[in-house]
Amino acid sequence: MDLFSHSWLPFLYQYGFGLLIFGSGLFAVFRAYGNEKFWQEYKIWIQILIWGFIYVSSIHLFMTVSALNDMPQLYLVILALYIVNVAILIRGVR
Repeated sequence: MDLFSHSWLPFLYQYGFGLLIFGSGLFAVFRAYGNEKFWQEYKIWIQILIWGFIYVSSIHLFMTVSALNDMPQLYLVILALYIVNVAILIRGVR
């Protein structure tokens, strides 16, 4: 059974092209509105977008590794990521 083509190739395709499209979209916005002005005005939202991409791809990565290696313990890591993310969001709201 070829695990690369059934599990890792779709992961790399999805997040590779996603990163390419996401990065080119951010690049286009920065070029259109000017780097410094746009960064100062929307700094928090750009950081949230980048964190969201990393967060979702890391959860998918941990789930894929857990499923392929029969390691249900990694689901505790995913749960910890959820808790840390909620703590960060709650801290930012107050």
